[in-house]
Amino acid sequence: MELEKLLDCSTNIGYLLLSNGAEVYRVEQSIEYICKAYKVEEVNAFALLGNLIVTIEKDGKSVTKSKRINNISTDLDNVEQLIDLSRYISKNSPDYEEINKRILKITNSPKYSTAIYYIGSAVIAAPSFVIFFGGTFKEAFLTIPIAIIITFLKKFLNKAEISGLFVNIVSGLFLILGTNLIEYFFTGINTSNIILGALMLLVPGLALANAMRDMIMSDTISGLSRLIDALLTAVGIAIGLGIGMYFI
Repeated sequence: MELEKLLDCSTNIGYLLLSNGAEVYRVEQSIEYICKAYKVEEVNAFALLGNLIVTIEKDGKSVTKSKRINNISTDLDNVEQLIDLSRYISKNSPDYEEINKRILKITNSPKYSTAIYYIGSAVIAAPSFVIFFGGTFKEAFLTIPIAIIITFLKKFLNKAEISGLFVNIVSGLFLILGTNLIEYFFTGINTSNIILGALMLLVPGLALANAMRDMIMSDTISGLSRLIDALLTAVGIAIGLGIGMYFI
């Protein structure tokens, strides 16, 4: 494969891995494995949360490509498929056209429907956390409408590319408003359990886990970036809850 084409496909795979929430060390390793499959003499991949730079050298010729990552989401299914693709490339060394077809197939693969998204987060996850924290089945059931509102807000505001900090402020505010509305109509419930259950939809657990893994793998800058992002998420939640509690 031509050096420019190899650089293009390896950088695209690294870009997709980063933008779908993969760890930095995994991105760099995948790019290295792909390039080494084509007998490249030297591979230098440098990944940060917002940028990816790849340089490869063969037969005295060196080429470099960088890509900016603007939007980072979490799609572990895509990450798994891309990792499998990088392993396939490292073993079989397919041509440029086949790699691009496989990349296109992954990016165009069907996502979870809106109904499944709401059922998984609002109807299953939030009520389950209510039970986990010692709440009753009645409290778990009453958490569902609040969780649906929070899920809708996150989906709508993220699609509009609103800052994650603002998304969590608004979500935390509506969480308090919804809980107080439920408390007004229903008696004998512990609103703390409802708040905790719905709040777990906003907690950046995966971001914290990835931050720790990046720092353990000596990717300190990326790990700190993820950690700061997770802390800002927590601050946004706290601000939203605080505003709601102050005015109610």
